[in-house]
Amino acid sequence: MKKVGKIVSGVGIALLAGVMITADVLCGKYYNFIDEGINGSGVNYDDAGKALAKGDAFVKEIMEEGITMLKNTSGKAPFAYDSSNPEANRKVNVFGWSSVDAGFLISGYGSGISRIPENKRVLFFDGFDKYNKTYPKKKIEYNENLKNFYEKWCGGRKVSESLGGNDKLYTNYNPKVGVYTDSANSVNGKTLLEDAKEYSDNAIIVISRQSGEAQDCPQQYSYVVNEKGMEPTRVERGYLSLTDEEIDMINMVKNNFSNVTILLNCTNMVECGAFEDEKIQNVYYIGVTGQSGARAIPSVLVGDVNPSGRITETCVTDHSENPSFYNFGRVSSPSVTYVEDIYVGYKFFETANEEGYWNGYTNTDEKKSNGKTGYDGIVQYPFGHGLSYTTFDYELVGKDGEPGATPSKGSTIDLNTNIKVNIKVTNTGSVKGKDVVELYYSAPYTKGGIEKASVNLIDFGKTKLLNPGESEILSFEIDPYYMASYDCYDKNGNGFKGYELEHGEYTLKFMKNSHEDLFTDGVIKYNVASDIKIDKDKVTGNEVKNRFTGEDAFDEISIDRDDTSLYLSRSNFAGTIKKETLENYTKSGKLKRTRTYETLPTFNQDNGLYLYTDLDGNKITDSNLLHSPNSSSVKANIELMKELGSDYNNPKWDLLLNQLTYSDATNLIVMGGYSTTEAASVGKIWMRDNDGPMGLTRSNASVTETSQWTWFPMAGLIGNSFNKELANNYGKTIANEANATGVSGWYAPGCNIRRSPFGGRNNEYYSEDAMLSGYMSAYTVKGALSKRLTTYVKHFALNECETNRGAIKTWTTEQALREIYLRAFELSVKVGGTNGIMSSFNCVGGTSAKQNGALLTYVLRDEWGFNGTVVTDWVGGAYDAKEGIQAGNNLWLNGAQQNAHNFR
Repeated sequence: MKKVGKIVSGVGIALLAGVMITADVLCGKYYNFIDEGINGSGVNYDDAGKALAKGDAFVKEIMEEGITMLKNTSGKAPFAYDSSNPEANRKVNVFGWSSVDAGFLISGYGSGISRIPENKRVLFFDGFDKYNKTYPKKKIEYNENLKNFYEKWCGGRKVSESLGGNDKLYTNYNPKVGVYTDSANSVNGKTLLEDAKEYSDNAIIVISRQSGEAQDCPQQYSYVVNEKGMEPTRVERGYLSLTDEEIDMINMVKNNFSNVTILLNCTNMVECGAFEDEKIQNVYYIGVTGQSGARAIPSVLVGDVNPSGRITETCVTDHSENPSFYNFGRVSSPSVTYVEDIYVGYKFFETANEEGYWNGYTNTDEKKSNGKTGYDGIVQYPFGHGLSYTTFDYELVGKDGEPGATPSKGSTIDLNTNIKVNIKVTNTGSVKGKDVVELYYSAPYTKGGIEKASVNLIDFGKTKLLNPGESEILSFEIDPYYMASYDCYDKNGNGFKGYELEHGEYTLKFMKNSHEDLFTDGVIKYNVASDIKIDKDKVTGNEVKNRFTGEDAFDEISIDRDDTSLYLSRSNFAGTIKKETLENYTKSGKLKRTRTYETLPTFNQDNGLYLYTDLDGNKITDSNLLHSPNSSSVKANIELMKELGSDYNNPKWDLLLNQLTYSDATNLIVMGGYSTTEAASVGKIWMRDNDGPMGLTRSNASVTETSQWTWFPMAGLIGNSFNKELANNYGKTIANEANATGVSGWYAPGCNIRRSPFGGRNNEYYSEDAMLSGYMSAYTVKGALSKRLTTYVKHFALNECETNRGAIKTWTTEQALREIYLRAFELSVKVGGTNGIMSSFNCVGGTSAKQNGALLTYVLRDEWGFNGTVVTDWVGGAYDAKEGIQAGNNLWLNGAQQNAHNFR
């Protein structure tokens, strides 16, 4: 039999290859992974409570690293404690219904919906109460009268679930501004506003937005509740635009209070133009906080924690200027075309600025405008932006006898050059803090040639906590492969289609964000002497070529709709940007086998090989098959697992798989609903898999049991941290809980791209950038694998849209597919070493992702060298399992647990 990496086309062998990869869930990809799974991770828990307590502590750590200060006019914390004047600045009025328990957001919906029991929940005011109890001298008191008003005004959201498809999920709640001066709401003879002004000159405004699985945010309308007791009413204003009630509240607050802070408690970023006003001193993005992350908010506002987050999407004044706006989600179904090509997020806004597209731009909507023109009139906060209460200086320096950059500036490089850059970061301020360093590259561009963004993130790093005057050297190693462009059309006319490093000048530069250079000396230029054509993957040595385009498309339908004029081009942004929704395109691809095998397997052989046995080394009885791996009733066959896991070509794999009964083999594949099922014929026990990515969330456990696992902040806050070590520790923290509670697999991380700010599952994804998403996913995977938890990185691929996600045909160019939408998965495989992938609901081009052989076999397994399991997203049955197996899908996340299938 061929090795596990070769997914077959003949139905019988395809079945067994799938089962063999399923066995990888148990045995793992690497010897060390197997050894640790058998001998333990070194974590010794008396009970699960210790793991869960550590998880809860890590919730706060994520928030402290991820909260991002977008605006700060004073250079210090808005509620900084002054021991010489201890009464100053210790009271605050909190405006916005989202501040009270009924409105404050700790999770998204769908896979992101919270099942946190009340005894674990820390909401906004709870966070202040806990801080005040711990630090009574520095406590921040809040206006109880204002809080009580909001609690009485509205007791809860009208819709609390997205999967049912209720449009009114997207309702914004805030009273009309008149309530604050209406005597009907008076407190002790004063209006709410009068009472607040007497209480304190400080004000916080909390603004929230929530989204979730199965529904994208509406771009052109939303719902509001602005009177007590009313039902949601539709308004013709996008969900991510500030409502009239919010704008009026902001205007009232900024005109009546001198210290104004805005907190964005949002899964999806609102339009930010209103925050430019000089009367607003501070703006923080806090995201959605998980079960107890609100504890970090007062720590940041007081300055106990210096914010070090960076925003992972471009914050604009008008979302309709995003090139995806008219071809996304609710306005684009049952097909969607990624008309912006590679120009996603900052790659559009920055490249358009480079080409003069924003010259003279003015936002004419006074409810959105920040009063500026040109680039500054559309981009409020660039990708990667974030501020600190301290300052830093930077210097390229040598390390270990090397210069600051090797090769030296101006050198000629090739594909195999190992570029090393060292930067010294020094805290020059008066308070301790961490700093993020972002490294970008620019590649040579020829008008009309291969599409290239003007600036591209290639790596990033974060310092430790630096005391004033303290320094740290961050080191980067850059692989030129990640500066190559994928030319799927031979646009430069050199007779080649594939990845290329075109000749010319390549610039690496350290930047504050995607728009501003970090320091003058942080620009490093290299030369490529002649075009470098990359026809083989650098890691595997396997062929890389067009798999989805034109006559090369494996499923015989081009992923670009056979029309390149549909896509944005740097050569003419104004003439190629689409301000209308394209007609639907719903052609289907041809389902084809990816492999041919010469032999068929033999079922029901008795070869005496068992992955688990009873304590006496005998075949497990049916009842013991349902025990978890750490049960005292079963014993791992250590030697067999080590032998099989260290070599997929070991002949014993054939013996083990031929030992399966046909029924066991079939059930292993089609009954993968939040578990991998038992198989008595080979001694495989039942093993639980849980959903993610914000913890061990949904599973086949009861809601009561599911609620016991830690609920972490949204994945975007881990992205905001720009901290690979934090991501790694997150994976370890999840795995520790899994080990302590009998979970073997995790449907996470999620590394789809935030193509649009309106994406329903943006809270589950890291960023609009592929390299940031890929590294954060890869390091989360590394952490989880190091503690023997299988990761199923999701959703592979092009699942950026939730509307009609089960059937939507998704069209793009192969360049954008590879450079933007597959790159994060590629890094998860090559850097992270993931042993699981989850295929997506949607079609990649004209073929369902779970039946797409070009995607699951030729790219994932052949080009990248993935050896592991591919599981579907949730399905009600496994009616298409035969075709999926032939394409390279191995497990069906079968919520209906249907097991009657014929693969012969």
